[in-house]
Amino acid sequence: MESKIYAGAKNIAISVILAFAIGNAALPQAEEDTAVRMDAVYVPDNGNGTYKNPVIYADYSDPDAIRVNDDFYMVSSSFNCAPGIPVLHSKDLVNWTIINHVFMRQPPDSVYNKPGHGLGVWAPSIRYRNGHFYVYYADPDFGIYMAKTDDPAGTWEHKLVQKAYGWIDPCPFWDDNDSAYLVHAWANSRVGFKSILTLRRMSSDGESVSTDPADSIMVFDGNDIAHPLETIEGPKMYKRNGYYYVFAPYGGVANGYQAVLRSDTLPGPYDYKTVLEKGSTTINGPHQGAWIELESGESWFIHFQEKLPHGRIVHLQPVVWTEDWPVMGIDNDGDEIGEPVASYTKPDVGQTWPIVNPQTSDKFNTDTLGLQWQWHSNFDSAWFSLDANPGNMRLYAVSLPEDFVNLWDIGSMLLQKLPAEKFSATTKIKLHLNDGENAGLVVMGQRYTSINVMQTDTGLVISQKQCSDARAGLAESTVVNSAISIDDSVLYLRVAVTGGGTCNFGYSLDNYHFLPVGKAALTDEGRWIGAKVGLYCHRPYENTGDPGYADFDWFSIDDYYNRLPLPAFDPYPADGDSISGSSGLVISWGADKVFTSMFDVYIDTLPDPVSLLVEQAGLSKELTDLESEKTYYWRVDSKNDLGTVTGPTWQFTTKELISGIPVIVSPDFKLEPPIPNPFENFSHITFSIAKPSLVKINVYDAGGTVVKEITNKEYAAGTHNLDFHRENLNSGLYILKMKTGEGSLSRKLLIE
Repeated sequence: MESKIYAGAKNIAISVILAFAIGNAALPQAEEDTAVRMDAVYVPDNGNGTYKNPVIYADYSDPDAIRVNDDFYMVSSSFNCAPGIPVLHSKDLVNWTIINHVFMRQPPDSVYNKPGHGLGVWAPSIRYRNGHFYVYYADPDFGIYMAKTDDPAGTWEHKLVQKAYGWIDPCPFWDDNDSAYLVHAWANSRVGFKSILTLRRMSSDGESVSTDPADSIMVFDGNDIAHPLETIEGPKMYKRNGYYYVFAPYGGVANGYQAVLRSDTLPGPYDYKTVLEKGSTTINGPHQGAWIELESGESWFIHFQEKLPHGRIVHLQPVVWTEDWPVMGIDNDGDEIGEPVASYTKPDVGQTWPIVNPQTSDKFNTDTLGLQWQWHSNFDSAWFSLDANPGNMRLYAVSLPEDFVNLWDIGSMLLQKLPAEKFSATTKIKLHLNDGENAGLVVMGQRYTSINVMQTDTGLVISQKQCSDARAGLAESTVVNSAISIDDSVLYLRVAVTGGGTCNFGYSLDNYHFLPVGKAALTDEGRWIGAKVGLYCHRPYENTGDPGYADFDWFSIDDYYNRLPLPAFDPYPADGDSISGSSGLVISWGADKVFTSMFDVYIDTLPDPVSLLVEQAGLSKELTDLESEKTYYWRVDSKNDLGTVTGPTWQFTTKELISGIPVIVSPDFKLEPPIPNPFENFSHITFSIAKPSLVKINVYDAGGTVVKEITNKEYAAGTHNLDFHRENLNSGLYILKMKTGEGSLSRKLLIE
């Protein structure tokens, strides 16, 4: 189970498809790489010299950035996630890629070897001095850490420079005489007060912080009624034109403002102005970030906006200076307070650079894990391997705790940030699981949902799992009527995330025809982080011996919404079938409902059907008064807001028909009375087969275990009736599955 760990930017992919947005037909393995979308779903560069906000539609919380010659570097909070503190690079402040993390493991192991939601890295700062890059960050429970390197894409030296409790949001500052200082804020949750900024003296090498009271000063008190700035925090210190500046947000994450403090001496006193607010825009709480000055003389400000459930997404504002005070964005009403821009001319960096974006999709074709991936705790290399089956991410079935309730306290999920307001994630998976083990695709937050595949003693069962409040300790459950038994160990899983964080899950056997699993579900953000999407493989505590595993061939992020619907498929009756026994018939078809909003159904006795029967959203339609000895041609056109896709024309032929008897289309079956969900004690099963065949009909519980055998014998062609007695079946969800030599079919059954 040895595995290579993390490296620089690369392509990534997985062998289980977890998305609704791939429209390719089934492809041989050698061609499947083309099914993985490697360009970004969200692109802020408009390609015409302008950009749109946000410049990163993903959770890069509390960003800080610097310019070093012609390059820009940014870091952000990572809280409990590992690897920690992503390092991003840009040539123009608009196009960013991930190049590294400051550390692989978060100290101390005794705390962060399990998820510590909301703990860990708070608001790092990055600076460059004398050929070295420095990153300072606070862990509010342990103190101030400093990391140092000559190459931000290389190895960082990492150390605790000052034990402290409740210090947060540190920023180093070196004055012109080489004296060094650290400005920081305070965590009310730790020390019982907030809205105070403190400046402390550091050693000139930045590796120690003085705790002598004589070496510290309160530079601003936001609790003072003379200048109340509640929850002022996240300070960043600069010097310009002889003035000392502290850029600091106030007012809270969701609806705050950006302030700038200014003094002509380092200790103060500091005047202040609000320089950025929501104003008449839709950008709530535009604040906390970095001021950057270009060689061209332009000034810019990077900040975040809380956009749930995605997290804190990154915006870029132009800055102009008036009488040595900055105004950020555009001052729409003349009050000298800027408002965020939706679109603007790109920064003047002297040339045009290629469009790039933070990595998302992954082909898993290198021996190091892509930089877009994180775990919710320090990771164990035994959880995964990239070399056990080259070209695949192998996740081993990690044991869940004996008292497992939900995934909130589980670190062994491979996750990445949500990359856009709307997107799909798809993965291809090959399962090698022992009984009770499971793998799947999850959208993880305080409220989470997954598409889960479990190995049972009778085969694989797909279902939707959910938890409405994991942080509060509510139990994970299986969504009612979501369990589906399958025979294939190679699957494609997907989730489509719509605006507001609504998730729709589905699976496919061919990466083309996707069937829904469960129901639409909302996701929430995590603790101080946005929701994440990713993969897992687990086993129950009682399982012993060697774990099973799931091989993920690739993982693809796509834009499911920006395309025409797929054509309808899987007609019933099958194309070319002959129908006898009834003048009434229920036709049905398959479709990808994520793409499709409505269907136009045509039927005629001419080869090119032009008679519109109905426009509807459903996947079946009852036909009446069919004539004997006729060939009927029918077609289903799929529609959405982008247009209509004409479906194939199918046909069936009627033989001698008898009015009033419903037709059952081979190899289907149904329960009588129609769809008895819920039913109580007794019903009939009616099924039809087109030719003699061995027929097995069993009842499964939601976990995939056979709880009742109804039949297992040879039947002649035709329609057959069986009695179904509830007997000892408890109330709940069951699956009724019929297998013949032609295939299998399942129906959900709810017993009260």
